[in-house]
Amino acid sequence: MWSDLFEHCAEVGGPVHVHVAADISGLTVNTVRGRAGREGWWQPYRDVVAPPGTPIDGRTRALAAIVRAQGPDRDAPAPVALTRWSGAAAHDVRSTWPTRVQVVVPFDRMPVRGAKLEVVRSRNLDPDRDIEVVGTPGLAVLRPPALVRGLAAVVDVPTLTDLVIDLVQQRRMTLEDVLAGHLASPCYPGRPKVTEVLRRLGADGRTDSTLERRLRRGLVADGIPLDRGQVEVPCLDGRSLHLDLGIARICFGIEATSMKAHSERSQLRDDARRANQLARVDDDWRVLQATWEDLDSAAFRQLVREVVAAQSLRHLGRPWPV
Repeated sequence: MWSDLFEHCAEVGGPVHVHVAADISGLTVNTVRGRAGREGWWQPYRDVVAPPGTPIDGRTRALAAIVRAQGPDRDAPAPVALTRWSGAAAHDVRSTWPTRVQVVVPFDRMPVRGAKLEVVRSRNLDPDRDIEVVGTPGLAVLRPPALVRGLAAVVDVPTLTDLVIDLVQQRRMTLEDVLAGHLASPCYPGRPKVTEVLRRLGADGRTDSTLERRLRRGLVADGIPLDRGQVEVPCLDGRSLHLDLGIARICFGIEATSMKAHSERSQLRDDARRANQLARVDDDWRVLQATWEDLDSAAFRQLVREVVAAQSLRHLGRPWPV
């Protein structure tokens, strides 16, 4: 009875629809609601309850919203998944959960109303292709390529570009994944924005971070003709390093460094190894380090110009550009 319900809540992360709770416990809906009211259970929605001890955070609120949108039939075939900024939070490319949980359902379902719940209906939702379960407790969320298409309806191109870069950097998807989903969905809100994002990232070449892309845009606009994509540096052991930005002809590079890129000790150690390898290269490379504080820094741009000019004279015998 109650023990079966509590066990189920522990397995799914807490929130459960009252009709599902009644079915599992063998009690009536009113009995479940009565105990929930007496004991002060968390009730984010009228039809959703969670027993005492359930941790109340962004993930749990998202789970409660999914339960609310799914409805009283836990075996209902119609899928429900997090979308837009709620989906981005579930994929850890947004640092905070939005106040309103955003879920997506097939277009033939009636929208479910609820406080702090936004339901989006989609004609292109394919459960097998577009939905996955992530984290603990498991949350049904749009896969990254589908998430990009969902966000395209509500964000601008620069914001969408940054999101795509973050998802690619974290190896949750590739640009090829975005393109494949884009081509497979000929009509969806915001489609021209995704087209522009793919064009921009394709024109820039490989880009591993938002900071890297913004540095490139700013320096190129300032008259510093960086190579497309990242710059390859051959090492003595036959391998190659790839610098974020640079001009290969004059052995000049820039590494974009952020706290996010060094959130783990292994990441910091990898970058230290890269720097040590560069110290052994015979071609007299000059590599600058750039942080977010350098993005709009006139002093940093002047430093780049000075180093580029010196490297051009050293390797080509004449000022840059040539």
